[in-house]
Amino acid sequence: WDLVVDRVRPQGYPDALLLMTPPYRSMNEREIGTSYGLRAQDALGWSQRSFHFLIDPALYSQAQGLYRKIESGSKAEAASAAGALSTMLAGTASGELRILDARIVPGQGDAVPYAESWAVASARVEHVNEPPAAGKGSVRGEMRQMHFRVTLWLPGKWPAVAGASNEMASCPQ
Repeated sequence: WDLVVDRVRPQGYPDALLLMTPPYRSMNEREIGTSYGLRAQDALGWSQRSFHFLIDPALYSQAQGLYRKIESGSKAEAASAAGALSTMLAGTASGELRILDARIVPGQGDAVPYAESWAVASARVEHVNEPPAAGKGSVRGEMRQMHFRVTLWLPGKWPAVAGASNEMASCPQ
């Protein structure tokens, strides 16, 4: 699964969250799954995921152009574009995704070194381990279902979308 934040009138790829959530062309907090060597239980253990997304429409098309340079430009152009994107954080809001419970088929391989702590943390996330289809397990396993909570911290006068609540809350200490 990929987390995506877009405008009421979709602005297309890349979305407002991808633009502000590096690293690019690598695993980052907007992706939930068994890519980049993660097993299902590792992805589950990386439960609290934080991200930023653009809220300033004036910066959006500029940021998309910079991202395209990261994808198709030279190494120097890509590095310059990534640096320019990082200066746009002032025009963003932030959010967090927390997995509440899930159904997974655990992967049978070893955790990749950077995911060892997530593998241990998966025990703290409510989940059910299911058997693999036809009794054939895999190195990475499967994420079959999850329930999650997304919290967005938006500017005070941000209009709530139909069906969503816009509650004022104190910043966590």
